Amino acid sequence: MKFKCFKTGEILDPDLCIKCSEEEVNQKLGCTLDPAILQAIKRMREEDRKGLSVTMLTGCLRKVVLLDLLDIPINPEKAYWMFRGQLAHAIVETTREPDVIKERRLWGEYKGVKFSGKFDWWNPKTGLLKDYKSTKQVVHKYSPVKAHVAQLNLYAELIRYNIADEGRTIRRMNETLPEEERWTEKEINALLNGKVTRAKIVQFDMETVSIKAVPLWTNRKVLEYLDETLVVLDEALKNNTLPPYKEIYLCNGYCEVNRRCRSIYRKELMDKKRIEKTQLEVK
Repeated sequence: MKFKCFKTGEILDPDLCIKCSEEEVNQKLGCTLDPAILQAIKRMREEDRKGLSVTMLTGCLRKVVLLDLLDIPINPEKAYWMFRGQLAHAIVETTREPDVIKERRLWGEYKGVKFSGKFDWWNPKTGLLKDYKSTKQVVHKYSPVKAHVAQLNLYAELIRYNIADEGRTIRRMNETLPEEERWTEKEINALLNGKVTRAKIVQFDMETVSIKAVPLWTNRKVLEYLDETLVVLDEALKNNTLPPYKEIYLCNGYCEVNRRCRSIYRKELMDKKRIEKTQLEVK
């Protein structure tokens, strides 16, 4: 993983970029990014490299493969949204709610493909599962983004999977985690006796908050979604091929491979046109 300095164009190791900001050299270049922000961006990108995740499955599959194949450096200025997304998690972690489990990773498997996801907030007793989202501007009248609905439903599926697994995977994976990220025995017992009956998205900007209910999918719909995302992404990564192009909300302003992706897609369309033309000429 590398960072690309948006002032000099240099390709740098993230730690060197962070050191530059710590010593305030960056300010002389007109860069205003703080070390804490850069650390958060680095940490989030490292999380993305720990295997297939719910975030990957509900985002852009094509982006995941391109990042893996091309190892494109991150422009921290354009990745500020990664840091902003962690603000909500920081708020959740500081609240004290005895029956609630927060910021815990779960592991699952489907058709031999392993994946994981870290939910924000879950009350095993009441069955309420919540996800917190920061945004530039809350729009109250719109329904939740489809990707956010899918995200919560995959977290719910992982909870059900680990209940059926009787916590064995959690206990095994706990040994690989830093102490602050490990499940406690109390949390594992709460999980095994817990349930998911409702889901909500809590979205906020700097002025207001919006809370929306999220419909829980049927088991059939969850499995269909995993076929369309997890299985497809696993095959693409194994074979170094690109999943089909799909324009989503993340394409504008939230993607570091946007230009390269569209360039490849344009070539795919031109190749397709050429093949179709050749086939017509043959007929």
